[in-house]
Amino acid sequence: MKKKSGRIEKIKEAYRKYKELKKDPRKKALMQLGAWLVGFLLFYIIAVLIMPHPNPYRSFSSSSNSNQDALSNYRMADNFEYTMSFQYSLKEDRVEGTYFDKKYYFTYLGKEYTSFDGKVYEVDTLNQTLKNTTDFIPLLASVELSKDSLLGWIDLSEKLEEKTYKDSKKVSQYQFQMIPLKVTEENHQITKIEIDLKAYLASRNLLYDSFLVTIEYQEINLLEDYQSHYEDYQIVEGEQNVTNQNGF
Repeated sequence: MKKKSGRIEKIKEAYRKYKELKKDPRKKALMQLGAWLVGFLLFYIIAVLIMPHPNPYRSFSSSSNSNQDALSNYRMADNFEYTMSFQYSLKEDRVEGTYFDKKYYFTYLGKEYTSFDGKVYEVDTLNQTLKNTTDFIPLLASVELSKDSLLGWIDLSEKLEEKTYKDSKKVSQYQFQMIPLKVTEENHQITKIEIDLKAYLASRNLLYDSFLVTIEYQEINLLEDYQSHYEDYQIVEGEQNVTNQNGF
């Protein structure tokens, strides 16, 4: 009982001193300031503990990708789907294809083709061969207008005009020698290239009133794998059987 009564007396004494301190305006202000500082410190500690923290690596990585320019992304693209339309001599031809692992796979006028290493092959399903071809549109579509060729033209061209739209789309006009190009960018990717080849083909004695090409790209870098049904077909160049496609 003595211990309990002693504690009560100490509490009463502390309360009496507290009341006396409150009567002194200066000491009362110091007490209020101390209480405010303790409360603020407790709030700060709780906020630091429970609030989410950004991942510095993730933020840096995201920023780097979003700031990558469209031409660099196009240069690094290793797969995409695409369509090409050719308007010439009151005609319109269309090529639809896939680019994967440095090879082009496409259809033209109902026939299947593949292209790699600067050559174009028509797929012969009946004989299970890939026949070397120099047909104009397939050769133009997959060799002269390949991604690497277009990159070379753009790298060496002069930019004449650039328009940026509110939806972040950008359209640029280029001139490479006698070839005008219009390049459309969306979300840091080149999605369309329009080319006037009339003067270029005229320099090769191929005369047209007009020759316009529009290339549209989709699913850029989104293909995980691509397998054609003619992986094991024999390659035929002229009269000579060379190798199968696994030996490209």
